[in-house]
Amino acid sequence: MKSNTNLCISIAGSDPTSGAGIQQDVKTMSKLGVICISIISCITYQNEKGVFGIYPLSFEVISRQTDVVLKNIKIKFGKTGALGNEDGVKAAIKIIEKYGVSLVVDPVLQSKNGFPLLSKGGFELMKKKLIPLSFFLTPNLNEAEKISEIKIEKKDDILKAGEKISKISKSFVIIKGGHTPEIPQIEKTKIIEDFLFFNGNFVKSFKKKKSSFQVHGTGCIFSAALTAFLTRGIEPQIAFAKASKWTQKAIEKSIKITNEGFNIFP
Repeated sequence: MKSNTNLCISIAGSDPTSGAGIQQDVKTMSKLGVICISIISCITYQNEKGVFGIYPLSFEVISRQTDVVLKNIKIKFGKTGALGNEDGVKAAIKIIEKYGVSLVVDPVLQSKNGFPLLSKGGFELMKKKLIPLSFFLTPNLNEAEKISEIKIEKKDDILKAGEKISKISKSFVIIKGGHTPEIPQIEKTKIIEDFLFFNGNFVKSFKKKKSSFQVHGTGCIFSAALTAFLTRGIEPQIAFAKASKWTQKAIEKSIKITNEGFNIFP
């Protein structure tokens, strides 16, 4: 069976605003010339104000989706988004172990308004088994803090956290620098820096201009773009830089859909 390099898979939550989640994965990958097979892990209730509820699907329901769609299709790369609970994490693990998919794991833990998108048990299983199996891990600063258990207050802390996490995964880790409201030293700068690590070592960083406005779903855009570039056969370090650049362009091209300044990438 031949691998179709224009196909990848995403297991993620549904976002009715289409600014994030599985909807954004499909849009981003499509713009980059990749077809995204879409597996729903959970349904979220959200609008421009934030997330107000989540309905995680069972392991059986998620697995049924993957087993049917992957029965006759060979996929090399995929990604995860919000997984909801242990069942979502188990389903992602199954995609790696049964189907041999290299996963970009976006460890979505909570929404911007603080609503939890992964249960405590799901987080523990992610740390114990999914992260060590991941091909790429793409936490933001808040998620990197929780995974590494290192308080991030300055750039050196980011480097320590990244090195620690990439020792666990024994693979690639990208710490995204866009979510910095609780880190005054970093918040004052006009530059966002994404950091790449591999197997316990810092590799390189990519700097970009900080936007003056918030865009919904930038984490999903980044991990989806990264997965698309990997699917197209681009080497990991180059895919990292391309994904950072693409996310910056997506922010610049975002559209305000409410009077409150809720921006999404169309």
